Formats: sequence, C-alpha cells, structure tokens
Amino acid sequence: MREKAVVLRKIKDEAELEVLRGAACGSCKGCAESSKKKKLIVWAKDTIGVEVGQLVEIEMEARGVLSATFIMYLFPLIMFILGVIGGFELAPILGISNVEPFALLAGLLGMGISYLIIYLNNRRFEKSQLYKSKIVNIIDKFSK
Repeated sequence: MREKAVVLRKIKDEAELEVLRGAACGSCKGCAESSKKKKLIVWAKDTIGVEVGQLVEIEMEARGVLSATFIMYLFPLIMFILGVIGGFELAPILGISNVEPFALLAGLLGMGISYLIIYLNNRRFEKSQLYKSKIVNIIDKFSK
C-alpha cells in the first residue's frame, strides 16, 4: 500500500510524516480519523535520504496492512462471537434464566478482553518491522 506524505522532521534514519489523504480516504467514513479531518502523522524508515518539506511516497507491505486490519477489526469480532456463544452455553449451567442478555454481556466482555490484549501487546506491535512504513520515493525534491 502506497501513500503520499510530507516530511515534517528527521531523526537519524526515521522521518516523521504527514500523510496526505487521497480522494477515496476523504470521502470514506470507515475510520474516526477521516471524519475529524485530523492530520495523520506517521513515522517511516528513511532509506533514501529525505529532507524536511519534501513530498515523498511511503509504503507498507500488504502483509502488514492485512495483519493490522485483522488485529484491529476481526480479532475483536471473533472474540465477541465466541463470547456470545460461550454465554449461551454457560447460562444454563449457571442457572441464569435471561440467556440472551447474559450472552450479550459475555460477548461484550470477550470483545473488551480482545482490546485489552491488543493494548498490552502494543509495544511489541510498534517494534515489529511488519507494521513499519518506509519511504520509497521522493516525489518533489523542491517542496521546502
């Protein structure tokens, strides 16, 4: 996945970038970031020697994008579904007569646990090279 970005600052072999949202991203309501019109700031590995103010192209491996999507969207959904199924199975054993509300609460608990797991592993995800963007091209050398 490739995106355009502007170099904000450089520290050693890393660059802080402001990602320029494309037309598809601007009309998408898929994430909270696009609806708030906030700047999307990312850090990327600088392998080509960029300077502050330049317009660059950054890339993240498709495997990393898919993995991050799974972690943030599918894992909580799977945990929610497992929690609901577990709630339906556990309610009669515990003698709970309101099975559906209990199953819903169990599903929400499962989803909450998934976000806790994600939160606790965040540092490991940040250190992983799989989720790091890298600068692959300088689009405009004179953007200062």
